[in-house]
This record gives sequence, C-alpha cells and structure tokens, in this order.
Amino acid sequence: LEVAGQEASLSYLLEPGTPTVWHHRPLGEYLLVGEAVVVHERYNVVRAGGTVLSVEIADGLGPVPEPKDELLRVPDAPVVANLRSGIGTAVGGSTRRWRAVPD
Repeated sequence: LEVAGQEASLSYLLEPGTPTVWHHRPLGEYLLVGEAVVVHERYNVVRAGGTVLSVEIADGLGPVPEPKDELLRVPDAPVVANLRSGIGTAVGGSTRRWRAVPD
C-alpha cells in the first residue's frame, strides 16, 4: 500500500492486480503505508480496520462475482456510513467476499 494525497496504490494478495483508489479527502488520514486493507470492487470501498472509505477504483479486477455455491453466499459486513463524508464504520459481520490486499 502506497499513499500519495488522495490516491493509494494497492497490490492484491491472492489475485494479480494493482488497483489505484481515489478518495475526496487525503487518504493518509485513514490508511498507513504498508498497512493491509481489504477492497470490495463491486461497492467501491476500501476497509482499513473498522473504517470503510467510499472510493473510485481504477485498474482493478472488476466487481466481485456472486458465488455459484449457495452455501458460500454470505452477507457483506454491515457498515454505518456518513453519506456526506463518504466514510463509514464497520459494525461486524462477514468480510469473506472482500479481496485481501497486502502491504
């Protein structure tokens, strides 16, 4: 994870890909260089700890597909979001369909 102003460059852990994300506020306030975060391309969000940021994603892999096996369908982690700031707080739940991003 590299942060430069309102952009951050990420590298996926399990898939090939190096997406760039943009947020309207400086990302250094929410993301630490080298920190592991999760990305959900379907909903355009990055989660760092309990903070969820609404972002624009470029050069990603595309939306996360729905699993074919019904047993793998797990609701995404619930988030309480401030629509004005684009910042939310995760309140638990499953993050199994989020892609892990290494440092």
